[in-house]
Amino acid sequence: MPDITDRIEKQVHLKASPSRVWRAITDTKEFGAWFGCNLQGPWVLNVPVIATYDEPITQEMMDKAAAAVGVKMPPIKDNMTKETFGTAVVIEPETRFAFRCTPFGVEADVDPATAVTTLVEFVLEPKDGGTRLTISESGFDQVPVERRARSFLMNDHGWTIQADNIAKHVSA
Repeated sequence: MPDITDRIEKQVHLKASPSRVWRAITDTKEFGAWFGCNLQGPWVLNVPVIATYDEPITQEMMDKAAAAVGVKMPPIKDNMTKETFGTAVVIEPETRFAFRCTPFGVEADVDPATAVTTLVEFVLEPKDGGTRLTISESGFDQVPVERRARSFLMNDHGWTIQADNIAKHVSA
């Protein structure tokens, strides 16, 4: 198992302008399209955004994802159809967007109202006729030790997939 650190970071070069990438990240309908959920309402500083899912998130689905990264999945919440996704904390147009969220909050014993949150940041830089997008998630050192490695590994794997998803989305 790799060393667990406080921070996940992914960089991807997107063949799209910063304004196009910004829209894909900050328009909740577009964000949901590449991320795989439906976000309710716009991103507004310090206001939680709720996610709904077209397909139920199942224990079998999570067990398979966990096995792919070498961890065991505990029981997940029943009927995950509507959950707090995140709360915007930084909106700097076409430069930086950040939100706080509960890392891998699908676990049955995780209460989003009291759980430690991590900071997800998107930093956009014009580069070679497109945009270099840096996606990071930090704050894993504060996640309870019994959840830390699993949350880190699952989210690290997830951000690899999401970096590919946003690249496809903005170039479509």
